[in-house]
Amino acid sequence: MFVRRGLSSTFLCAVVLIGLWMEAQAQSPILPTATPVAPVPVRPHKDLQSLSPGSIILLVTFSGLLVYFLGGMLIRRFIGGVRGNEVIPHYDFWTDLPLLIKDGAMFLFSGCRPEVVYERI
Repeated sequence: MFVRRGLSSTFLCAVVLIGLWMEAQAQSPILPTATPVAPVPVRPHKDLQSLSPGSIILLVTFSGLLVYFLGGMLIRRFIGGVRGNEVIPHYDFWTDLPLLIKDGAMFLFSGCRPEVVYERI
């Protein structure tokens, strides 16, 4: 496996600098407080330490949508050579979506009966 010399030495240098900085922070003297009472460590509430299932679902959904739109736009723009509104992936679907939602709501509120648009012969 070939590794570029410049990249690995830069990475190693960054790791060493971060380590030195962290060591200096750990050895820095603690400033005296104005009160003689030692500060009480603040611990986060147990409920705040982890994400709820709803939060995880929202994070995954919005992250997926972000990747879908940005990735699709970049691919359509630079590989497909498309410009304008057509850069949006599945542009026709996204423009029809509000009308499809309206049709679905009208169907649901009509008691799930199809709308009769013609007269019987």
